[in-house]
Amino acid sequence: QARARALACSSGGHCLGSRPRPPGHGEGPAIGSLGPPRPLRPGQRQRDLQESDGQARQSQRAGRCLPHMNAKCVHGRCRCADDACAMGEQCVTEGGCPSLTGGTCVVMGCDAWRSATRDDESRRCPCGPGSCPVDGECRPAGSCAKDTGGTCAVLGCAAWRRASCSVSGLPGPSEKAKCMCGEDSCPMSGECVRRGGCPRYTGASCTSLGIFSTGCAAGDCEDGYCICPEGQCYHDGRRDHLEREGNKWHVFASWQREVPDEMNTCRGACPQTRPPCSSRSSGTRRTRRPSGPWRCSPPSGLPSQRPPPWPWPAPP
Repeated sequence: QARARALACSSGGHCLGSRPRPPGHGEGPAIGSLGPPRPLRPGQRQRDLQESDGQARQSQRAGRCLPHMNAKCVHGRCRCADDACAMGEQCVTEGGCPSLTGGTCVVMGCDAWRSATRDDESRRCPCGPGSCPVDGECRPAGSCAKDTGGTCAVLGCAAWRRASCSVSGLPGPSEKAKCMCGEDSCPMSGECVRRGGCPRYTGASCTSLGIFSTGCAAGDCEDGYCICPEGQCYHDGRRDHLEREGNKWHVFASWQREVPDEMNTCRGACPQTRPPCSSRSSGTRRTRRPSGPWRCSPPSGLPSQRPPPWPWPAPP
């Protein structure tokens, strides 16, 4: 609910989604009392934090605002400074981003896959300086989320993912062990793909045990999986290709419909010259792998639609 009440900011720096202020109460409702949102007047900025009842009670017990709020206690309520916007339970300055990942550390520490810090007072897992939450992970500007969707709590990561486990050894009782991509790659269809590359896993498995060997309808058998050779892409009746533009490589996979959502790397909480930040929580639009005849295709052809550069460009 707190995320649903997060505020979007317009290109003119005007924040929308304020709580109504009852008549005779210039400072608005008390902490924890939430009313239906309404637009602010032109030039007015939302400064009262949209706290949950639990957060409000915790602040009142402490007699001050919790550190992750980045707010000051004014007349019993947590308020943002003049140069900040209220986004959910945090005050965010212009050009900055919220730091909460959605993780908690009530019992155990923060999950390693989040790359977050631990705030024992609020029992949250916020991002440290220089990083922003992207799909629950703390990532630097211009980077993508590394979670492939695979888990490794019991077994290791499948070889076709080209990923590594977020924990070494056995995870804690409440920790999620995930298969994560390295710094030089981003997940596409669950597979870690480097800059200028494309997915090569065909979605089929194979065995190579003498007379019990099973071949691949497309690609070569590698570690029990059918993988397209280096320099070729998984192809399903449509064209995948790589194209060089200047000194950058772009990947075009129109059939895959998995285009990076560069709005997710938007750092501007109160932007002055940019459109509103996207409220989507997913960094990519994912669909199932297409069905049909499998074959590997060399990177060639012309794009029908040009998706954004991959990986995500750093925001200005």
